[in-house]
Amino acid sequence: MSASMRFFMMRHSYDDDSYIDGKNDTDLTQEGVQIAKKAAINISSKLGNLNSVIDLRSGPKKRTIQTLEILAQQLYADKIPYTITRDNNLVELFQGNMALNGLTHYEKVAGLHYAWVAFNQERDAGNFNYHFGQPHPEMRSNFIIPPYGETQNEFLLRMAKAFLSVLEQYCNKKSVSFVISHRGGIREFTNISNALNKNIEFSKSKVCDISLLDFCAQREIKIKDTKNALDKMRTHVQSLITSVEQR
Repeated sequence: MSASMRFFMMRHSYDDDSYIDGKNDTDLTQEGVQIAKKAAINISSKLGNLNSVIDLRSGPKKRTIQTLEILAQQLYADKIPYTITRDNNLVELFQGNMALNGLTHYEKVAGLHYAWVAFNQERDAGNFNYHFGQPHPEMRSNFIIPPYGETQNEFLLRMAKAFLSVLEQYCNKKSVSFVISHRGGIREFTNISNALNKNIEFSKSKVCDISLLDFCAQREIKIKDTKNALDKMRTHVQSLITSVEQR
């Protein structure tokens, strides 16, 4: 019988998400730093009981890196061994380049809102090749410029690669991963684990609700059969690569 595994995910701490500049790469606020420090104390006490090296992971966005650094400082203070992995696949959906000159804050917020309404509508309808910000009847205005943002398939491919990397790291080193990510990444990781554990198609995995996932909220991800999960994820990644290349 193949071994099971578990790892942990956490949403980054509070950043100034009201600031819209098209880059979506904001720092933690002072409040966010305090939230992360408080969370790090609780997390460190739990991770210390695992008697394992902790594989801290984040993407390249400042809010995830800064949250990771605060947790790393607490682990160091508590003498818990850890490594740091930077995975560029662990980024929220790319929303595209934006022409924002002359727009008010309200216009930026409204434009992004309707872009998300359109994207979610197409995703729910099974159109995984629709680009974020692509012209759509739901969009009342559009400041996202061609070639627009990512498709759902492109986002899924990145998340699948990131998930596979966590699996391979565990199989090679047996350390426990703690992944600091964004809400969308946590949603896709949860969907992937659900499909693997229930032995169903990835497209049939019930989409989990992440709308109320607070800053520094944590989730434990369990995999029942690591070897089977590895085989399935490698096949899944190749399938997504083909889907992206053929569109």
